[in-house]
This record gives sequence, C-alpha cells and structure tokens, in this order.
Amino acid sequence: MLQSMALHPVSQFFLGTRIPGSEFALPSNSSLQLRKTRVWARGELDILEAHPNIFVSDSQEPQYPEPTNKYNGTSHDRLLGQDEEHPASSNRRGNEFEDDEETKYYHRGAPRTRDLWVRPGLSLATDPSRIAERKEFEEKYTWVNPNRKSTTGGASWAERRAGIEMLNSTRDVATALLEVGPALESMDLNSVMRGYGKQKRWRDACTVFDYMKENDKLSPPTYTSYFSLLGKAGQAKKAIREFNELPLDSEERKNVYVCNSILSTMIFNGKIDKAFRLFEQLKAEGLKPDTVTYSTVIAGCAKTREGYSKAQTFVEEIKNSNLVQDAVIYGALMNVCAAHGLEREAHATFKEMCDKGFIPNLFHYSSLLNTYASKGKYEQAELVLQEIREVGLIPNLVVYNSLMNAYANCQMPEKAREVFEKIEADGLDRDVVSYCSMMDAYAKADMLKEAHNTFDEMIAKGMQPGSVGYSILISAYAKLGQMDGVLKLVNQIEKGKNGQCDILLFNTLLKVYCNVGYMDGVTTVLKKMDTEGCGPDRGTFNILIGYFAKEDLGDLALKTLEDMEARGHRPNEATYNSLFLGYVKNGNMEDLLSGLATMKEREIMPTNLSLQTIISGFLDHRRIDDVLDYLPYLKASGNALSFSLMERLVHALVEAGQMNAVTDSLHLMRVNGQRPSQRTWDLVLQKYASLGEYEKLLQLLEELKDEGETASATTYAELLKQVSESAKGAKMLDDFTDTVPAI
Repeated sequence: MLQSMALHPVSQFFLGTRIPGSEFALPSNSSLQLRKTRVWARGELDILEAHPNIFVSDSQEPQYPEPTNKYNGTSHDRLLGQDEEHPASSNRRGNEFEDDEETKYYHRGAPRTRDLWVRPGLSLATDPSRIAERKEFEEKYTWVNPNRKSTTGGASWAERRAGIEMLNSTRDVATALLEVGPALESMDLNSVMRGYGKQKRWRDACTVFDYMKENDKLSPPTYTSYFSLLGKAGQAKKAIREFNELPLDSEERKNVYVCNSILSTMIFNGKIDKAFRLFEQLKAEGLKPDTVTYSTVIAGCAKTREGYSKAQTFVEEIKNSNLVQDAVIYGALMNVCAAHGLEREAHATFKEMCDKGFIPNLFHYSSLLNTYASKGKYEQAELVLQEIREVGLIPNLVVYNSLMNAYANCQMPEKAREVFEKIEADGLDRDVVSYCSMMDAYAKADMLKEAHNTFDEMIAKGMQPGSVGYSILISAYAKLGQMDGVLKLVNQIEKGKNGQCDILLFNTLLKVYCNVGYMDGVTTVLKKMDTEGCGPDRGTFNILIGYFAKEDLGDLALKTLEDMEARGHRPNEATYNSLFLGYVKNGNMEDLLSGLATMKEREIMPTNLSLQTIISGFLDHRRIDDVLDYLPYLKASGNALSFSLMERLVHALVEAGQMNAVTDSLHLMRVNGQRPSQRTWDLVLQKYASLGEYEKLLQLLEELKDEGETASATTYAELLKQVSESAKGAKMLDDFTDTVPAI
C-alpha cells in the first residue's frame, strides 16, 4: 500500500516568481497516481484537480464521468441565462469565477492529465518509459506537503486553513483579517471573498478586497472574482470605478479573464453601450479577446435594439482573429436572434452550427424555441420540442417556460396551462418564470381573475413575484381600465409584501400612469426612484418623452431628450418613436420630419418599429407626397409593415391615383407573405378601369388568374360595363371576357 500523503500541485512560476524545485521536491521513491479532471467547457485546457488532505493509494481507480447529453450549466453557458443549481431558470446569471477557475489561472501551463496516467502499482520513478515524462513534468510542477512551511517563512497549509475557517465563521471580518490575514495567501483570500459572495455578504466581500488592496495581495483572479460578485450585487458602477483605477500598463488590466469579468458585470447590469465602448477601448490598448470575451459581448447584443447587426460585427472579428467560433458563440448568436424575433437568422445559425459538426444542447434548442415563441408561432415551437425529444435530450424547465410564452403570445392560455401542469408531471419544480409565464398567458387573454389566482398561488408557494410578476399584473389591470387594482398592488409593494422595486417595475408604473394621464402618479414614481437610488434608464426617458409629446408638450419632450443624453443614455429608435407617436397624435408633422432628419444625422435608421408610426402618421394626415418619399426606402430596407397598415397604404395610393406606387406596394406585400384582401383587389381593378388603363387592367387580371386570386362578381360586372362603353375598351372586350374564369 502506498504511504498516504496529500497532493498539492504548485506551479514554479507563480505570478512571475519562481519557486525553487528543490524546496518542495518529491521523493524519488514515491509512486503517485494522478486523477483525471473533468473536461472543461469550450475545449479549454484541463487542469490538475488536487486538494489538501485528499489521500490516494495505488488501489484507487480513476473515475471517468459518464457521457451525457444533459445540459450541465457550464460557466460560459450560464452567462447566457443558465445556472447549474437552477438549470431551468432563464433569468439567473452565473459565470462565477469558482475556486477551480482560479486554479486554472495559476496552472494555465499544465499538461493535459490524460498524458500522465499511471497504471495502479506502477511507479513513475522506476518505469523506464515514464522517466522522461516525469522529468518534463517536474520542470513545471512540484508536489507540496501542505503541512510543511516554506523556507521563505510562509504559513503552513494547516495554519492557512485555520485562518480561512475563522474568516468563514466570524461576523467581524475586519478584526479577523488583522489577526489571520498576514498568514493567508492571495488564493486563500480570494476563496473567502467568493464564499461571502455566495452567501450574499457583499459588504464582507468588499472588506476582504479592501484588505487585499491595502496589503498588496491583489492578483488578476482577485479582480475577476470581485467584479463578478459586484455584478450580482447590482453594484456595477463600483466595479467600473475600480477597473478604471487600474494603470494602463498593469497586469490586471491586460488580463483577459479580468476584462471578461468586468464586461460581463456591465452587461448583466444593463450597461450595454458602455460595455461595448470599453471593449473597443481595451482592444485599442492591446487586449487580445478570446472566445469567452466575444461570447460575453455577443450575449449583450440580445439587450440592444440593433443587437443582431452588432453581433454580426463581432462574429466577423472572431473570423479575422483566427479564433474558433464554437458552440457557445453560436448559442449566444442564437440568443440574440431570439431576443429580436429573427427566426430565419436563428434557424440559419442553428443549421450552420450543426454543419460545422457541433452538437446542439438544450440551450441552443431553447434559443430556437424562444425565437418562435416571441413571434407567437407555437406550431414551430412544438416542432422544436419534438426534435429535442427525438435527439434524446430531456426538456428542462427553460424549454417548457419558452413553450408557455409561445402560447401566451398567441392568447392560448389553455395550452399554456397544459404545459404548466406537465412541468410537475415530468418531475420538475416550477419556478418564478413558470408562474409569470402562466400569468402572462392569462393577462394577454384578459383573464384577470385567473392571472391573479396564479399570482396568489406563487406567493403561497413561498416565491417572490419580484418586479416581473407585479409588472404583468399591473399591466393587466391597467389594460382593462381597473386602476383601483393597480393602486392596490402599488400599496402592497410599498408595504414590502413580496415586492421588489427596480427599474422594470418603476417603468411599468410610469407607463401605466402616463397612458391614463395621471400626472400625480408620474411625479410620485419619479420621487420614489430618487429615494430608492434607482436612476432612470433609457426606457424611463423614452416613456417620459412619449408622454410629453402626446400631451403636446414638445418643448418639454425635447428638454427631456437633452437630459437623457446628458446622463449618458444615447437615444435610439424607440426614443424617437415615442416622440413621433406624440407628434402624430397632435398633428405636428413638421416636427416629425425634423425628428427624422435628426435620426438620419445620428445614423439611426428606421425599422419596423418607427416605420409603422411614420407611415401611419402620413396617412392619417393625408401627406401622400411624404409617403412616396419613404416608399423606396421601405422597399430597399426589406422592413415589413403590418398587414392592416399595408392595406391602408394601398387604398390611399389608389385614391391618389399613384398606380406605380400601388404596384410596388402590392409587390412588397407579396414578398412579405401578405395576401391582399378581396376589397383591395377590387379597388385596384376599378381604378385602372376608371383611368382607362385597360392594358394594365388585363395584365393584372391575368396575374390574378395565374395566382388563383379572384375579383368579386359585382366588381367584374362593373368592369365589363366600363370596358364595353369605352371605344378603346371595346376593342379589347374579347380579351377581357377571357378572364371570366378568373372571376
């Protein structure tokens, strides 16, 4: 039996300081068996897993994990909305820098452990075939007795462990650090700080960081862990301030792990634009982003209105940097597509990933399902669920919640309820997202009583509805004009009963109060935000700008726009759309045109969101010339207006006699999969007849015949009469009557 001893690998290069190999030399007659580590996500380098006081013998067999398709929530996937402890929770953020991650940092030069396997009972020192391998290994790594003090005067592992245990158990962290801090190494204090973060002891974690900063014990993993826990504590500003204090030539600022952590923290806390600007700045300073960096910033693109084009820019950078666009990058890109409802792009990304040989996991499938869910295409969502089962994956809570959202967007609460019940039938535990999805399905179907019952059931289960749950219910009451219900919920929140005041909830209340013109409520919410220290975001300003514009307070709306920019929030398309809605309501069309010019100067191009408002406004105020000016852009951009608005557009153009524009509009409808109504075809045909353009009339009738479309019998009778009474039409009467089968 091999004599028991503890294993602890220490790199001879520890942050630039070489540890003499002779100080911790391994006895030549020792026979050690090494353990195989788990394979890290994204194909990262395997590291040696060895912990103090773990004893091994030559009778122990290496244990390989069983291969599985089950999603295990790796740190990089958790960045995109998954969590190992709660794999089905799509609104939790992980990406925590764990102890083994720090080990990976310090042992980043370690050889893969599969090259170091020794059969039980075979000594590394005596096996001739292993002598050269052992020599190479000892040049990089030495085995440390954790209870032995180094010649430099460092504390033994036993002393360090006692200090760690003291810090973990004390409540007076500052005093305990003065006593045991000098004996602890940077790795030990990092572990303590992360432990406080897991317990949400944010203040104690900050105390540890401050102590390390004062005593020159900081390292790149320290900053990585610190930024991560500040992000989860909602203190992104503090993390940004600390990062900005790092010298430009410091090791920490150039460290890709540190940069990944600060970018992730900023994105998680909604500071997307600032994160993108910092990313560009870091690249200019010489940072070489890795795939984790790109997956982080691509994940942030899901939270911006023009995120897909931005994500494509990052993908091009990946290709130009000779980095591998791996499955996590594809997953992040699909998540962006899902957030923007880009189903064709999501499907193309999914297909490309599979063609490259990557095997999709539940995260990829759930992103694809979310894309269809956001569009309310429940049939396609059901097909994705079917494929998940066919490939041998087990649907998790994220998949079921996404399917419920698809049914909610189609106003199919009964189908959503079936999925809601199936969650427990499959042995899964419903979470807050499940209940909120069910509430949303009821709310969108105006089933207020059922929505509130689901809300009460969630609270009875011991769950906190949070801002999302309250926002759904408040919006449901406001939609049905029941402001008494809104005020009761607000009162419940103010009393601290299951409520959580954050920017989402404040913006929901602002929108409700602005829609009903309740100015006192708007003022109260703004004061409450100031009291709670919750600063306005871009959405807050968009709501206020839209409200002032709707109330014909244009000067106040523009002043709010200036204030928005002064606070560091860049206006986007939604900002101007809020402004345009007010201008259209009050007939201030010249102000709308001025706003459009400003958008162009800022290189903010109108998309479906603002084009709906713009074209609708032009039609409402009979500005056909302005419509004609925008029609070429509408054709070139590929943006699809709603079916009802396109019908209005065609009817207005027919009335104005702009038949070339009518032809373009009809073509645009067909390209976007919209089928003009019978009334629209009748109006177009009658207009051609009244204008005496019989050639175009016959051409259109032939096209209708080929496509299986028809004009009404009444319309055909009127057309026949007009054609026969015209000298020009009489010559074409035979050709005209040939189109009768089409009628």
